[in-house]
Amino acid sequence: PMKTDKIPVADYKLAMKDPSVYSFCMCPGGQIVPTSITADELCINGMSFSRRQSKFANAALVTTIEPEEFNQDDGKISSTRNNETHKEDGHHGDGHYDNDDHHGDSIVGALDGLEWQRRVERKAAVAGGGSLRCPAQRLTDFLEDRFNPEDVLPPSSYRMGTTNYPVKNLYPPAVIDRIRESLETFEKKLPGFLSEHAVLHGVETRTSASVRINRHPIHCSVMPFNDTLYAAGEGAGYAGGIVSAAVDGIRVAEAILNRVLE
Repeated sequence: PMKTDKIPVADYKLAMKDPSVYSFCMCPGGQIVPTSITADELCINGMSFSRRQSKFANAALVTTIEPEEFNQDDGKISSTRNNETHKEDGHHGDGHYDNDDHHGDSIVGALDGLEWQRRVERKAAVAGGGSLRCPAQRLTDFLEDRFNPEDVLPPSSYRMGTTNYPVKNLYPPAVIDRIRESLETFEKKLPGFLSEHAVLHGVETRTSASVRINRHPIHCSVMPFNDTLYAAGEGAGYAGGIVSAAVDGIRVAEAILNRVLE
């Protein structure tokens, strides 16, 4: 191997089984970016450029949102909207609001998860202060349930700007409890993971689709049976990442080919 005086870019993968929380899409030498599709909803993600030369690293902390949690109190900020998968980005550097009127006070129907996601993203947009600014908090303050409104956050790779905010207000208490428990577990597995220089950003709610399109178990066509319409990958609810989406795409392509050759 070629000799170098540089330390390789670090990465990690951490998980806790009960309750289930895990790091996801760890991006060494990367940055956090906005992935919102509307101005009044905020969603973020992490990425790395090919050379991974950023001084930052980021990873998401993911936990499953159960259906019974869709109607729990998500916090204290409200916003309005005229018309119409949980994750927080733990960022280590140097150094979703009311329902639509037709829903009333509860979420009902097959799109419960999608509506919950939108509520959290709307709430994050308000908490950030608009213009795609991201609500964020020191990781150690989040864990110890303290918030100093005068605190100056450590540097962040999120270029749209961060707003000092108590991140616990973005999700239901049960979700926050799971994340806090995981942080203590991760520190035991990877000493130094908890740091006053680490910043927790919110929210990333699209690690997997909140709905699944029913499709034929063999032909992979959309149900009721339709041999001209096929759904595949993350958006269809059959994947949770780049590799699994590619594998599902291959499966659907093979099913189409077999159908054509019948």
